[in-house]
Amino acid sequence: MAAAASDASSTLADVLVARAAKHPERIAYGQVTGVDLDARTVTYAELLQEVRSKHASLAALGVRGGERAVLLYPSGVDFITSFLACVMAGVIPVPAYPPQRDIEPLRRICQDCAPSWILCAAEIDDRIASKFADSLPAPRVVLSADAQFNGASSAPGRARTDIAMLQYTSGSTGHPKGVVITHANLLGNLRAIEQSFEVDEGSVGFSWLPMYHDMGLVGKVLIAIYTGSTLYFMTPAMFIQKPVLWLRAIAKFGAAFSGAPNFAYQLCVDRIGRGDLESLDLSRWRVAFNGAEPIRNAVLEAFAEKFSDCGFRRKAFLPCYGMAEASLLVSGVAPSRAPTVRHLDKHALVAGHASGLARTNANAVAVVSCGRVIAGHEAVIVDPIMLETLPEDLVGEIWLRGPSITSGYWSTEHQGSLPSAMSPVDRADGKEYLRTGDLGFFRDDELYIVGRLKDLLIVRGRNHSPQDIEEIASRAHDALLPLGAVAFQTQIDGQERVVVLHEVRRAHLRGFDPQAAADAIRGAISQAFQIQVDTVGFVAPQHLPRTSSGKLQRSRARDLHSQGHFSFLHLSEIAHGEFEAVDLHPDEWPATPLEQELRQVVSERLQVSPTIVSCNRPVIDLGLDSLSQLELTHVLSGSYGIDITVEQYFDGISIRSIAGLIQRRAQEGAAGADQLDVLCQ
Repeated sequence: MAAAASDASSTLADVLVARAAKHPERIAYGQVTGVDLDARTVTYAELLQEVRSKHASLAALGVRGGERAVLLYPSGVDFITSFLACVMAGVIPVPAYPPQRDIEPLRRICQDCAPSWILCAAEIDDRIASKFADSLPAPRVVLSADAQFNGASSAPGRARTDIAMLQYTSGSTGHPKGVVITHANLLGNLRAIEQSFEVDEGSVGFSWLPMYHDMGLVGKVLIAIYTGSTLYFMTPAMFIQKPVLWLRAIAKFGAAFSGAPNFAYQLCVDRIGRGDLESLDLSRWRVAFNGAEPIRNAVLEAFAEKFSDCGFRRKAFLPCYGMAEASLLVSGVAPSRAPTVRHLDKHALVAGHASGLARTNANAVAVVSCGRVIAGHEAVIVDPIMLETLPEDLVGEIWLRGPSITSGYWSTEHQGSLPSAMSPVDRADGKEYLRTGDLGFFRDDELYIVGRLKDLLIVRGRNHSPQDIEEIASRAHDALLPLGAVAFQTQIDGQERVVVLHEVRRAHLRGFDPQAAADAIRGAISQAFQIQVDTVGFVAPQHLPRTSSGKLQRSRARDLHSQGHFSFLHLSEIAHGEFEAVDLHPDEWPATPLEQELRQVVSERLQVSPTIVSCNRPVIDLGLDSLSQLELTHVLSGSYGIDITVEQYFDGISIRSIAGLIQRRAQEGAAGADQLDVLCQ
């Protein structure tokens, strides 16, 4: 068995040596070089030879065990061999995103881990030299496959408790932190991936995921070595430019094991034409894992439907949950079992209860199971305030413990000694756990993820997941780019205000009606969550900040917005009780003194300018939240004697229809008075 060779190993370098001895001619990696999908292959024997050559070059340079080396390579064999050479030498590799236009993320990593060396490809070194001269603290060394050094390359003995790598978090909710992963952490998680995803020596995988990110590195590159299997791969840019290449490569190489974050499946649905499906055979794709961001059932359904005629089976989907602090995998659905989807009451979910509803219910939200926690590990759901464990179907923070879980983040000040202040741990039930900051619940021993604690929007004392708000916003108008929204809160005049920023589809930039889109977003979010969106901003495609792995950075977007750094196509903003004026159609102006009066009442209750209040559009489109609904209903009842229900707001009641109700009430009252007069005569 594959695990047998791995169990006796202290490091991944030991595993590589064993693989090369057992199957020297087996293909370890195949790097796709163009749209024709030709691949440059490397056998296990050739891989080991290249790693040993680079190990010897590190020794010749004077690199010592325990030093940090930042790796700056495009996804490719050069990255893999440099990473493994560091492991073999006892050097701590620090995978990083090669800088393009912004050196700041790399600078922050270097400031945190204080590397002794920066190892890079020649083109990366040229780019840094030309654009970011003298911007990094450590010397850069071009360590490529062409570099050949003669001499000893014996690997020093390493303990499983030694640090194997620093994996910097993506920074989607803050500044990157260097997760300390030991050899024991790493090998333990690879063992769990092998068992959970049923990967073995005969498996073939395919990937386009960035190798400097934990999902691409641990979940694809390193699992191939650990199991002795074969991995073909292409660059992320190839996939983004032409998504069908991913699926064609899976078909060509017979890959049974491939996957990506949720957005990639959506991209395939949106950008692969019907003509590309005719010769596509996905029948051998057995494990299509989906992780690294919220998993949307609608995306799974759309992908499965579109590619079913190509042999893709919905049960191939393997939703999973992981994080760098757990080395990678935390939980996953069993292979060849269709994902479990539960339809829950979205209002109860906000209150922390996972209460089921019929799928057709308007208040139902679909939540996809991320399967069972990997063997040998434990997860509990904890109230983040009271620090008490919660039973099944109650939402709380996910806490983890087990052999794959990190002991903390790197601290240069303490030279990696990991004092308790650096360890993201707490205690529950007398045990020590890692606090993930993610929100979820258990049902039938399966883990469901519903949001991120740090990103929660708290409106009127109710918690709202930004992912849910963003999904509603993206569906509100045809001109909006799917998965191109960020929702967050910011303080204005001492109060927390809700902000939604959204990218516009490139094809819709000309002729885009921003006010209609803003109204649609406000109305949809108000109807779904009873939240008033104070600011709606529109930007061009790819203008919202993202991590190197493609995740939208809400905290970064919030900071950029507060600093005024966005170049908006349009900004619709409530500020100081006023709303920017818009041009209304004459049909939307008040037609009677009563409508004029009601328009003023609505504008005062919602703290918006009367200039934007249409008399024949739904009031809810102005962003009615639960509190303003109650306030407006109270005023209408007290002043005009009519009661408006929540359902009427959601059904689209307008100022004009409210005026009609008041007039009918007055007419009924007059008729009743006449009847009373007759009876009294």
